[in-house]
Amino acid sequence: MLRTRLKSTLAAVATAAEASPSLCGIPVAPEWGFGPLRCSFAHFAPKNGFRFLFERLHALHACLGPIFRVRFLPFQSYAVSISDPDAVAQIYRHEGAMPQRQIFAFWKLYRDERQWPLGLTNTNEYAEWKKFRLGMSAHLLQPHNVSTWLPRLDAVARDVAARIESQARASPSGDVPMTLTTKAFTLEAVSSIVFGKRMGCLSRNPSTPVSAPAKAFIRAVDGFFETTQQLMAIPPDAPRVVYKVLPAYKAHVAHVDFIFRLGHDMVREKIASSELRAEPDLLTLFLQRPELSERDAVAQALDVLFAGVDTTSTALLWALYCLATSPNSREMQRKMRAERREILVLQREQKTISYIATQLNRSRGCIRGFLLSPDTYGTARSPGRPSRLSATLHRRLIRSARTGKYTAAELVERNALPIGPRRVCQLLNSSCKLKFKKRPAAPMMTPARKKARVAKAKV
Repeated sequence: MLRTRLKSTLAAVATAAEASPSLCGIPVAPEWGFGPLRCSFAHFAPKNGFRFLFERLHALHACLGPIFRVRFLPFQSYAVSISDPDAVAQIYRHEGAMPQRQIFAFWKLYRDERQWPLGLTNTNEYAEWKKFRLGMSAHLLQPHNVSTWLPRLDAVARDVAARIESQARASPSGDVPMTLTTKAFTLEAVSSIVFGKRMGCLSRNPSTPVSAPAKAFIRAVDGFFETTQQLMAIPPDAPRVVYKVLPAYKAHVAHVDFIFRLGHDMVREKIASSELRAEPDLLTLFLQRPELSERDAVAQALDVLFAGVDTTSTALLWALYCLATSPNSREMQRKMRAERREILVLQREQKTISYIATQLNRSRGCIRGFLLSPDTYGTARSPGRPSRLSATLHRRLIRSARTGKYTAAELVERNALPIGPRRVCQLLNSSCKLKFKKRPAAPMMTPARKKARVAKAKV
């Protein structure tokens, strides 16, 4: 029966044709106009829509599906918006030697005018990208480097936690405004990593306000991204002189000037300081890189400081939101922390992985993965079991299945696959390269048909 069911499932593959996705088949965001003048500007512009661009994109994904095309202005190329996590992961895996980023002409214009290097964030040239990526990879992006920076981050985090707890106790409703606090936390934490010392913009005492320089820096970062969204409406091929007459670009320049001025003052103070520190800081490590000049190292440090304030605080705010809206989130966190402490205690007692897994009712792979890197567990690796099929075997399986001549067991045997027939069926059913048609029902067994089949079987 199982063989019959598998053969029935795979028989549909005989009529399958490889899906041929094309750009024209992707849904398009609402547009107005005709010919090359058609665009979606009228859909996004009302009610300051570009400031809330991600909300508008999220609403369109709910209507159009996980992928759609959008062109904000006439004569622009179409951009493709994707919300499916698996599809985004597939794109990242096939990006090549370096990520291909959207280039902002006004970012490049500012850095060219001020003679600052482009850095990692605004270039698609491999040599330029690789020069700055080497320092980031060596000192920040590898999991074993996380423990180097944890004590500083932990000190700032403890002060922020104590501050929030005191504010919650003092508030009649128990509500605490988090936006400014989280951004001040990220500025304090990132500055302690970049310069080796804290800026002093946040303390444990809630009666001590966030310092004025920190507020000004945070406002400049917010203004930078707000003016960036406004300037994104300008066609990327527009002449540079167009930007210089726009009020949004003038405000953008003012915000970036403030960020670079404040950051550059701290950099020069750090370089001029004769104080010796046992613990490293990113600026010193960048200055020691042979491939970076002093100006390159300063720009790299400022990029880390600037990017850390917005990206980290945004991620932190969303994490707090998810924790606040998740049912039983406090109990889940308490249980996870207790389990983590228990694993580390058993490890110090030199217990085996099998013993720890038995005590906590977890798999040995789960315990082993945690012990390899406790600080980054769950973030340094992709979730799920790795595929046992190589890309070559996967293509061979798809080609064999298209013929429709073989059962799942025969496909395993014919291609020497390291998986079973059941997994083969799962892969084929989830493949986007195959289209399945329901097998037509067998004709009814009439007496004459039954007699003919019996006679044929006897022969």
